[in-house]
Order: sequence, then C-alpha cells, then structure tokens
Amino acid sequence: MSVTPMSHPQVLRIRSAWAKYRLMATAHATKLWHSSLGRAAALTVILTMACKLIGFFKEQVVASSIGVAGALDAFHVAALLPTLGINVILQNLSASLVMTVVRERTIHGEDASRKMFAGAMFWGVLFSILFSMAVAWLGPVLLPVLSPGFTPELGRSASRMLWLLAPYSAISGLTVFWSSLLNSEGRFVASAVSPGLISIAVAGCLLSAGGLSGVDALVLGLTLGAVLDLLNLGRSMHAQGLPLGPRYAGWTQTHSEILFMSLPLVAGTALHFGTEVVDQSMASMLGEGSISELKYGNRIVGMVFGVLSIPISQVVFPHLVRLVNEHKWAELQTLARRSVLISFMISVPATVALVVFSQQIVSLTFERGKFSPESAMQVAAVQAMYAFQLPFYLWGILMVRLAVALRMNAAIFIGGCLNLSVNVAMNYVLMVPLGVTGIALSTALVYVGAACYFSAAIRVALRRKIQDQLEIDKASESEPQTSRLAA
Repeated sequence: MSVTPMSHPQVLRIRSAWAKYRLMATAHATKLWHSSLGRAAALTVILTMACKLIGFFKEQVVASSIGVAGALDAFHVAALLPTLGINVILQNLSASLVMTVVRERTIHGEDASRKMFAGAMFWGVLFSILFSMAVAWLGPVLLPVLSPGFTPELGRSASRMLWLLAPYSAISGLTVFWSSLLNSEGRFVASAVSPGLISIAVAGCLLSAGGLSGVDALVLGLTLGAVLDLLNLGRSMHAQGLPLGPRYAGWTQTHSEILFMSLPLVAGTALHFGTEVVDQSMASMLGEGSISELKYGNRIVGMVFGVLSIPISQVVFPHLVRLVNEHKWAELQTLARRSVLISFMISVPATVALVVFSQQIVSLTFERGKFSPESAMQVAAVQAMYAFQLPFYLWGILMVRLAVALRMNAAIFIGGCLNLSVNVAMNYVLMVPLGVTGIALSTALVYVGAACYFSAAIRVALRRKIQDQLEIDKASESEPQTSRLAA
C-alpha cells in the first residue's frame, strides 16, 4: 500500500502538533480577550493600527519629497541622538517611576503617589531640557563618530539639524512622563494616538513646505507634532485630575531609589539600542544614501512592530508590575506564556507576507517622485531581511519588559553587552558580501539571540522565586502547629 506525502507519519505528527498549538493559543487568546487587560490591548491595537496607517501615508510623502538622498542620511544621524535620549534614558526613568507610583499607590494611597510623581517629573523634565541642549552643543564632536563615512558638507548639515531638533527633544521629555502616568492609571487612548498626531504634522509640513527644504520641513513637522502630542496628553491628564506640571519638592530618598533603579536599565538599554547606532555608523561607510535605504527598509516592518508591541509595552507592562509586587508568580508565568503564544500566532504569518511580497510592498509604497525603481529593489531586499526578526522581536520585547518588572538589572545589562557584541561581529561578516542587506540580516540574528537569552534568564529567576515562595508558605504553615504544641 503506497503512502501519500500528506499521510506520511512525520507529516501527520507535524500537523497534529500544529493543531494542538493552534487550539492552545486560541484558548489563551479567548481567556485574555474576556479580561479587562485583553479589551484594553484590543483597543490599543485598533488605535495604533489607525496611527500606523497615517504613518504609512507620511512615509509615502517623505519618499516622494526627499527620496534616497544624502540630506536624509544627515537627518537620520542627527535624529539618532535625541531619539536615543528619549528611548534609552527617559523611557527607563519613566518605567522605574511607574513601578514606584504603583507601589506608592498601594502603600500610601492615590494622593501620595501623585505628589511623588509630580516631584520626580520635575527632575526628569529638567534633565530632558539639559540633555537636548548638551547634545546639540556636542554635535561637532559626536557626529563624526556616528557617521565616519560622511562628507564635510553632510557633517555640517547634520550638526545644524541637531540644533533644530532640540525643541522636539525637550518637549518629548514631558510627553514621555505624562504617557507613562496615564498608562499606569489604565488610560491608554491618549498615548496610543500620539504617533498619528506627529505623522499628520510631518506630512502637512512636507506637503506645504513652501521655500523650506525637505529635511527642514521634516524637522518642523516633528516639532509641531510634539506640541500637538503635548496638548493631547495634557487634555487627558486634566480630565483624569492628574498632575500636569512638574513640582519642585527637593531631592528625596524616593528620587534616589528611582535613579538607582534606572541606572542599570539605562546601561542595558543603551547597549541594546547601540545596535542602531552601530548599524547607521557602519552603513555610512557603504556610500551616500545607504542609511536612508536602511531606514526605508525598516519602515513597514517597524509599523508592524509598533502595532503588535505597543499592547505589550503600554498595556501588559503595568499588569506585570502589579503581579510582581503581589508575588503572584503563577499568574505572571501564565500571562507571559499567553502573550508569547498570541504574538507568535500573529507575527509568523505577517513575517511570511513581508518576505514574499517585499518587492511589491516597497514599489507600491515608496516608488514615486524622487524614489527610483533601483532604490526600490535595494530597499525591498533590506525589508525582507528585517522582517525575519518580527516574531523574535515581539518575544524579546515581552521578556525584556518582564525582566524590568522583576528588576533583573544585571541580566538586562549582560543582555545588552551580548547584543552589541554580536551585532558588531555579524555586521562585519555580512556587510562585505551583502552590503546594507547584510546589516539588516545581522539585526534579525541579534533579536533571535536576545529572545532566547532573556527567556532562559527569566525562567531561572521565576523558578527561584517560586521555590522561595514555597519555602515561605511551608514555614508559615508550620508555625501555628509549633505554637499549638508549645501550648
């Protein structure tokens, strides 16, 4: 009796395993949907998708107005420094602040937590203003390190744009703290629509640039978008009765705790985001326009990242912090496992679609105006390599957030060192034969390793915490028996 390919025992085992995985993931998704966390995540995803569609239109306007050009390379290098300041320093400060606010609210009540937040926000906003000015002032020293392949003219253009981006950087410092407080209160709408407001402002400035150059209109749009975001978040804060302005109350012990809690996270995240700095720096050696190709290749993939990762960073994270504070390790494991399964179920088909239809996506999205067909072919190859990281990126983001909630500072720092080392090594190996495409593939391989590393580290940490909790429970159960025997 002949055996058809579909009835082969190995094929049947694979189909059976896939069916079990699908049923388990669907069951987890159903349970999550019927919870308040699931509904909040769904609403955030819908709003984020709407904002990403607006961002999609904005990217088309950028491609048509500027194309793949050296001036856009200079903008990306200049924007890298304030972006790293926001993502590396302020985001980690706000994450530590959220954990402290949740703890303060549990112990001392709502009023005490809000006063503490206003006092900490004063120092955070002051830092963001000083940081933006320092980065602009040190631009002539920092930019040659970030872009060794730039011509002197491009270097001067990047240095000028650093000063133009300083107001955007300073305003973003306040919006980061407001967004974090709203998320900790379970209010996700205002922060979810923020990217859409910025995209509308950028597209509007580019379409009505007048006498401004393309990159100058781009910088103006970012600044106006930050102002719109500030007004939007401020309206939501006022409606919730939350403290709008920073309040000077001196430097307290709580502020020191937030700072020392943030320092290892900042160090680890800096090393993690250092991969972007390394990628752009090494791409500048491959000729004018290479950084722009790298950025365009990550635009669509980044939009997918944003849609799928925002529920993890904005909705799931406060719940992770709450479960850690309450020592509910079993629930923590269940929530993490469900989130990973759901993210894989969604991201794997998205990855396949991005790889298979990469050329068509790039041609339909960017190929117009100053964006040539030759640039579309190169960007499509970069996009396909970036797409491979999608499932592992979401997995890694969830694990990193869980590591932050568990305060695994040493593990985060070590993970950042490993990421940066692997990225530099793989860039050198792959950029010679593959060019910019090799840099994108290197980034995907880094995220694969990072997801595996953080999963292993968290598994060990949770196993230890569960064991400690069992020992505490046994000790507490034996104490009443001992007291009864003594009586």
